[in-house]
Amino acid sequence: MSTTGADAPARELVDRWTVAELQGDVAVINGVLNQEAAYQGKPFSGRFRLTLVAVDDESDHKIVNIQLSSMADQ
Repeated sequence: MSTTGADAPARELVDRWTVAELQGDVAVINGVLNQEAAYQGKPFSGRFRLTLVAVDDESDHKIVNIQLSSMADQ
């Protein structure tokens, strides 16, 4: 995210991680992301459901997919 003078750097916090499914070398992980950010001086914060898919390729873990979905304010 690029910032201009009026924008603060984004601050993100993942509340929790849950391994939803693990099959062989593939893991599906769910989390909740709280983001505080500004864009062109306007608030651009939100709460998002995060789904991440990672694959173990013997030498390292690689993220092959990330999806963020906006959550309703609670």
